[in-house]
Amino acid sequence: MSFGFEIRGLDEVKKRIDDLAKAAGKLEGEHAVKFDDLFTPAFMRKYTRLQTIDEFVKATGYKADTQADFDAIPITALDSFVRARTQFKDWEDMLGKAVEEYTARELGFDT
Repeated sequence: MSFGFEIRGLDEVKKRIDDLAKAAGKLEGEHAVKFDDLFTPAFMRKYTRLQTIDEFVKATGYKADTQADFDAIPITALDSFVRARTQFKDWEDMLGKAVEEYTARELGFDT
């Protein structure tokens, strides 16, 4: 004996999968992403004691008006600052979580 049933909504599932594939394609390769897009105010409030990435950078005590300035901050100092002011063990951990959440947002998932 063979029973069957009708499944509805598969067109919506296919559209969602197509949308995800398109969004994922846009994320392929290397991209320059602004700190403000990675470290949104929502991210900063959730994981740190500061409201914005600008406040975070200023609070390090180092001059960081440019990417070169930020890159010149000693990683040991940045790691210590991250440990003291956030839920992360170091800068790499914080950056990784920010990239993870950015990617999820770009794919259309809530974080």
